[in-house]
Amino acid sequence: MNYLKLKKLVAVIFFLCVFISFLSPITDADFPWHLKTGEYVYQHGGIPKTDPFSLISTGDIRERFILSCYWLGQLIFYGIYNLIGPLGIVMLRSLLFTGIIVILWSAMKNTPLLLKIGALYITAMLFSVYLGDRPQLFSFFFAIAVIALLENYKKTSSKKYLIFLPLLMLFWANVHGGFIFGIVVIAIFCLSETVKHFFLKKSIVSLDKERLLLLVAIGFISIIASYINPNTYQAITLTIEAQGDPLFTVIKEYFSPYDETRGPFASRYNFIYWSIMGYSLVLLALNLRRLDLTHLGLIFFTLYISLSAIRFVPFFVMTGLFISAQYRVNIINPDRHAIFNKLKLPVTILSLFLVLLWCGSLVNSMPRISSLNRIPETRLYPEGAVRFLLKNIDGGRIFCSYNTGSYLLWRLYPRFRTFIDTRGINYKAAYEADAISHAERWEGDGNSFIDALNTIMPVDAGSIEIDYSGKRTAAPLEKEKWINLLDKYGIDIIVHEASNFYTGRIFPLILRLIKDNHWRLVYSDGRALIFVRDTPGFRELISQYEIAKEKIYDQIGIENSVMLGRQHSHIYSSLAFALLMKGGSDETAETYIKHALSLNQKDLLASYLEAFLKIKKAERASSGE
Repeated sequence: MNYLKLKKLVAVIFFLCVFISFLSPITDADFPWHLKTGEYVYQHGGIPKTDPFSLISTGDIRERFILSCYWLGQLIFYGIYNLIGPLGIVMLRSLLFTGIIVILWSAMKNTPLLLKIGALYITAMLFSVYLGDRPQLFSFFFAIAVIALLENYKKTSSKKYLIFLPLLMLFWANVHGGFIFGIVVIAIFCLSETVKHFFLKKSIVSLDKERLLLLVAIGFISIIASYINPNTYQAITLTIEAQGDPLFTVIKEYFSPYDETRGPFASRYNFIYWSIMGYSLVLLALNLRRLDLTHLGLIFFTLYISLSAIRFVPFFVMTGLFISAQYRVNIINPDRHAIFNKLKLPVTILSLFLVLLWCGSLVNSMPRISSLNRIPETRLYPEGAVRFLLKNIDGGRIFCSYNTGSYLLWRLYPRFRTFIDTRGINYKAAYEADAISHAERWEGDGNSFIDALNTIMPVDAGSIEIDYSGKRTAAPLEKEKWINLLDKYGIDIIVHEASNFYTGRIFPLILRLIKDNHWRLVYSDGRALIFVRDTPGFRELISQYEIAKEKIYDQIGIENSVMLGRQHSHIYSSLAFALLMKGGSDETAETYIKHALSLNQKDLLASYLEAFLKIKKAERASSGE
């Protein structure tokens, strides 16, 4: 087999490896609501004007935007899911990411093979963090596709690269708000090439007048085509405004990469980003004298947005690799050194060996097709709780956590309506949901956890007393705020986890419900708890399924035990709490408490429990035990 055929074989096997590497079960918190909206659009033949799924619809412009800006992507998801099942969505995801790698591979044709394989391997690793099955997947693919089309036109003058650009932008604008990236890229190409033609023509290779006019005309038509969407020009303004949403300040994907490099939250994937940034910028710096103005604009734009939020990192990684591949450094230019030509075949054989090793590893660890063709039951997808509700309750109004709302919406509508989910449709309702989960007693109550803890700890444990004089932002209510809110929305069912999915911190709401006789625990499976109001309508259900609320401590233990090893102090303090409330080993609890305080000296629960154990030891010593 000659060198060229061997190189093609390496590429094919590498692409197969990339495709396999992105095959994993659906686990994204947002996917269910995208799927449900797609189903609604298909069944009703139109986009909903107001939110049909939740209890908090206002019909305002923000709500209409969220319901309509992804409609085509959601319809595609529903169509594929309806025809093939979850496996179809998984395959779509793998195809889109593999397509990105194929485009980058093609752009890096002059990059030494081993370096190209290494760069694209770690790029695939980085993309594995972005496997959420959302319309955003289309934006990743279309972003690099638009850059590739425009760059190829600039190089070859072939009109075929511009023909499909307006259709691509039209499609993209109805799939995901990321089409704004495409608009900016088109604008950068058009403006930069115009500047080069009129002002830098003598010193830089630029498009001739006819090619420039065609580029600007097709670019303009493509941008206008993107305005053909349910929100017209407002899709742009509303998408940009959404980036400043205060709700996003607590969502990890909106943190900056710089923030992600510090403390226990740093990940190796974030360092891949910095490595690729360094590689791209150094390569461009070495070619500074012949750096193209268009390329410079693309690099600065994508670098800026990637530094602002983790969710934009893939845009820079793709652009940085694509643009830097257009330049070569003399020391790695195989055409100028005879030794490189002699090493071509051995290096290609080595590349084939490495790619085959990766392929073997992936095939060995690849999930079974049956597991890819079902939605796994997780804490984000509490299927056990869903089955219980569908079997035993005709319908109702559900309060749930932000992260499980999407799955409950998908599985339970139209029989049940949920209060909140990951769409974040209503600012006010999001803050009200937070007030309920944190069992706030009045507006601005910042000590709800302490007070909830005081209500359930043994009397001999003492309590933390808070001086509220001058600290309340509102007068005490006849009913506590969280109770008033549940009454206001007619909530009769609570489906909630005991502790936070990621940090392990126990929700004050759950602690309050332990002692609240108006709510009865009827279900617990280690993933979700179900409470119902003690009303005549639920008496039969309560008599048949009521569970002692001490079971909640088991739930706290189960939820947090699966997170052992993470660097969140609340996981360990919550485990200590559950252990002590169940009458477990003080020594084991003390170990957890010490570890929690080593991670975070301000962990309130750990400090509380540490004091509790000291009191307990002192009492034992005084009684001579």
